Amino acid sequence: MQYVYSKTIERKVEDIKKKANKLRNKEDKKFYKETAEIYWCSGRYSDNIESVIYALDLLEEKLKRDIKKEKNLNKIKKIGLASLL
Repeated sequence: MQYVYSKTIERKVEDIKKKANKLRNKEDKKFYKETAEIYWCSGRYSDNIESVIYALDLLEEKLKRDIKKEKNLNKIKKIGLASLL
């Protein structure tokens, strides 16, 4: 069972890293990547692995919201620039 949880954590960390690359802000990218790595390291040595998986799920949800906000801001900028022309 430990192996399954370990692979789940590893997969989630890789997904978060890939999704973080979609962000434009370098500081945000760095935050998500480092936080995912910290959770991954703590999950390897934790007795309560379920809580680490839950924390990674929450981090992934926050990342999705940030990506969505950034896309909406880009749409607003495009509309604003088009109205100026």
